[in-house]
Amino acid sequence: MAALKRELARVKKERFFLKEAAVLHERIEMKYRMVKRCRNDFPVKMMCNHLGVSVSGYYDWRGRKPSQRTIDNDRLFKRIQTIHAEVMASWVHHVSGKICVMRVKPVA
Repeated sequence: MAALKRELARVKKERFFLKEAAVLHERIEMKYRMVKRCRNDFPVKMMCNHLGVSVSGYYDWRGRKPSQRTIDNDRLFKRIQTIHAEVMASWVHHVSGKICVMRVKPVA
């Protein structure tokens, strides 16, 4: 009976992970990021098996330095976030009416 309960718990955990795993058709790096993000909640081996990546590949990926492209993408993402925050801060909402005025500063 105890073995059946353990098996049921394992299957429930796998089922829950698969429902949450929206990266099944993504590139390998995205799958590795999913494994890294969920490694405290699910066994790494189980996640790698269901995502179709190797466990050794995941651990190898974790130890790598970020590529130049990843560094550039992160820098670009931070710039986009800054611009977005500036634009959102420039919105003026009129609470009593339905007037919404947007002032956007040109980006250099």
